Order: sequence, then structure tokens, then C-alpha cells
Amino acid sequence: MQQVIYIDVLIVLNILLTYLLLLATSHMLRNEPPTGRMLAGSFLGGAYSLIILAPPFGLFLSTVIKLLLSLSIVTVTFKPRSLRGLG
Repeated sequence: MQQVIYIDVLIVLNILLTYLLLLATSHMLRNEPPTGRMLAGSFLGGAYSLIILAPPFGLFLSTVIKLLLSLSIVTVTFKPRSLRGLG
């Protein structure tokens, strides 16, 4: 039996999930970024979900890619002033 992945459903669900996670994070940090930044971070998270369609990476490369994409979502959404602001 073949597994079927509907890309549109995958992207939309991940955009919504990323938006909710960013919204919860912004409430915990008491930092309300503009809606446009929240949406941009959410769309980046939706695009990030397409990585499951890529061929398998090694453990090190996979970890680096996940770390860089996660940092880019946080940077786009919250626009930290320094690297210290990311932590």
C-alpha cells in the first residue's frame, strides 16, 4: 500500500499550527509582533514542512537544517535585536 501525502493539506495545517505556536510564544514572552510578521513566520513554517518530501539527510545535516530554519522563523516573527534575544 502506498502512502499519499496531500501537499496542500500538509502546508495549510502546518501554517495554522505554526501560527498557533507563535501566538502562544508571543503571549508567554509578552511580545506582540505585528500580524504581518506572524503570518510571514507561519508561512515559513508551512514551507518548512515540505522537508519531509526531501531525500533523507545525514543526522548532522538534518540537525543543522532544522536549527537554521527554526531560527529563521523566530527571527522573521520576533525580529530580535541580538543573538542574545533569541534565547
